[in-house]
Amino acid sequence: RYFDDPERPQYAADGVTKGLKCDTSGPVPIILVPQPSDDPNDPLNWPLWKRDLITFILSMTAIFATCLGPILAANTLTLTFHYRQPFTKIAALTGWYLLGVGIGAFIFVPTGRIWGKRHLFVAGTAMLVATAAWGGASYGQDKYTSMILARVFQGVATAPFESLVNAAVGDLYCVHQRGLRMAFTNLAVFGGAFFTPILVGKITHSIGWQWTFYFVAIFCGV
Repeated sequence: RYFDDPERPQYAADGVTKGLKCDTSGPVPIILVPQPSDDPNDPLNWPLWKRDLITFILSMTAIFATCLGPILAANTLTLTFHYRQPFTKIAALTGWYLLGVGIGAFIFVPTGRIWGKRHLFVAGTAMLVATAAWGGASYGQDKYTSMILARVFQGVATAPFESLVNAAVGDLYCVHQRGLRMAFTNLAVFGGAFFTPILVGKITHSIGWQWTFYFVAIFCGV
């Protein structure tokens, strides 16, 4: 309630506020909300290019993480014949993935508030590489149970990127800088899932459905 405080610092004659840190890059100084601390390790004090690079990396990884949700949508019939399982059991593989996302978010969101988000993003990326490779390796006709387990752990690996990327924008930027970045991260988290079935169909037709998982592992590794 800064603007309701009668004791708040006033603008000086030179356009810079007394006692408050401001963004003076534009024609009018903007009071930074929240106010950065004096600690150089405070993300709000990092150079803007560094924060944008972190946001870009998180967003790109979020695209590959969330694409694992609908990655089997275009291959449901293919996997029905491959695993020789009923259609409903193949469709349930997406449900197992979502179960993993729910379990992971239930654990990661509160721990991210207590201990920070970095270790969750690092661990999530490592799990994405491992579980995506696991999914591709579950190629044998007797590997349906292995695929179920791979899908559950893929969901757990996705949880940090589905639930914490937008929250990380709040950690990295002041309010007046968040709009464009939040739009970009939302496009990454939610937009990638809509384009996935289109690419998956082409990949499956050309080199096999297992490569849809292998490509996720490769790009997340990079």
